[in-house]
Amino acid sequence: MKPGLSSSKIDHSFGHAFLRNGEIYYSPNCSRRVAVPEYHENNPYPFHCQDARYERFLSPTWWTRPYHYLAFVPLRPSFDGLVFGCLREFVPHIISYGDGDKYGLASEKVSQWKDLEDGLLMIAFLLNKHHRTQIRAALKPPLPSFLGFGKAYREHCSARLSIAASRDWFLMWMALISGKMANILSLNEPEEAKDWF
Repeated sequence: MKPGLSSSKIDHSFGHAFLRNGEIYYSPNCSRRVAVPEYHENNPYPFHCQDARYERFLSPTWWTRPYHYLAFVPLRPSFDGLVFGCLREFVPHIISYGDGDKYGLASEKVSQWKDLEDGLLMIAFLLNKHHRTQIRAALKPPLPSFLGFGKAYREHCSARLSIAASRDWFLMWMALISGKMANILSLNEPEEAKDWF
């Protein structure tokens, strides 16, 4: 082994293989049972307004160039830490406006989420700018604000559901940035370091 190369191997003990329609499918790190996704040769845009829900992206999907980062969507998300902690508790920050006929996220919480959104957008931009010859092109998901975390709603329940959908959509941006970083790291590794088995 060349100096500096890692000798670590992939732990296959949590993997899962299964046979479906004569094809063998294998994941080295996922033992859950999954349905084989339908294959779309034309890569349809998956983020139309009615489809922009985090839950839709928890099942495996075929790897495609424009959406390669969907492999990084977290299955057990955590809104911990300095950066993402502002996303954790939002229900206590839903307030009534005016005469109590509108509900929405308090302005200071909207500001925190908007700052986080701007930061994630900037990180994605800088990764592309400084590594544009290394990063695969990706069609970015809409911003979380697209789902309405800054809007006012007529009912508390509607506000809570839309704000929760917006909060969860930050996970798609975490996936996008994780995918970009993994792409950069994998392209900087020497070919001999890859362990595909």
